[in-house]
Amino acid sequence: MTPNLVIPDPARLVSMSDDEVLDAQARLVAVRREIDRGLALVAAEVARRSDRERGHAGLAQRMGERTADRLVQRTAGVSAADARALVGAGAILTGASPWLAPVAAAVAEGTVGVAAAAAIGSGLGAPSSSVAADDLTDAAARLVVIAA
Repeated sequence: MTPNLVIPDPARLVSMSDDEVLDAQARLVAVRREIDRGLALVAAEVARRSDRERGHAGLAQRMGERTADRLVQRTAGVSAADARALVGAGAILTGASPWLAPVAAAVAEGTVGVAAAAAIGSGLGAPSSSVAADDLTDAAARLVVIAA
C-alpha cells in the first residue's frame, strides 16, 4: 500500500515538532521505496529487452545506448550507480536469482531499498561448486535483517 504523497511546505517544516518532521520523512521514504520498486521492475524489463543475444535489435541498442544500464541512466535521469542498482534490484524482484528471494520480499514489503538490494545481490553473487544456493539464501536473509 502506497501512502499518500504529501510534500511538506518548507515554511511549515520549521514549526513542526521533531516527531512531526521524522513522521514526514518516514512517509516520504515509504513513497520513495514504492516508486523505486516500480522503477526497478521497469529497469529489469528494459534489461530483458536489451539482452546481448538480441544484438542491435535489443532495446538499448535501438535507442542508441550500449547497455540497458546506460539506457536506464539516460531515460530515468539517474546516476550510473543508481541505474545499475535499479537494473540489479529489478532482476532480483523478477526472480532471476531465486536464492535472493528474501531480498525480493524485503523490497516488495518496503523494508529494504533498491540500492541495498542491489548491493546484497552483487555482494553475494551466484551459487557455485563451492557455495550452495541455500547458503546464499541464508546469507541473504541475514543481510536483509541488517539492511532493514
